[in-house]
Amino acid sequence: MSYSLTESNIHESKQFSINWNKLPENVYPFHSLADSGYTSNEICNIVTEWDAIPYHSIKKNAICKKYPESAYEKMVYHARHFPKQFQNIYSKRNLVETVFSMIDSSFGYRIRCRSKVGRKNEVHAKISSHNIRMICSQNFMNNLV
Repeated sequence: MSYSLTESNIHESKQFSINWNKLPENVYPFHSLADSGYTSNEICNIVTEWDAIPYHSIKKNAICKKYPESAYEKMVYHARHFPKQFQNIYSKRNLVETVFSMIDSSFGYRIRCRSKVGRKNEVHAKISSHNIRMICSQNFMNNLV
């Protein structure tokens, strides 16, 4: 629904607020699922501003405060005190990672176009091609049954 292409030397977490602010007006996220690169207090605050709950991977040395105040501290508290519930929701992130892996294995991980518009179009083409491929394989499987 929202993405940005970054240079190889820029971490995606720098684009987090930009991508959340580019979400369509009719989209209301419930959760944010991300790895430990997105566990800063700033990013957790962005998520809570949208009335969503951050479920980001917690670092092993994260300190769990008895009375959490910030969004990050509340996320750590939730992860430590309700680990099954936290992991149950966080594990849904694997679905997205699986799709990314399928796209990479089918079309390669490199983007070959040099222009910004070309790179954006190439990413759209890869995602659309993957979606069409999944629909075709689903229809094929339904016809076998």
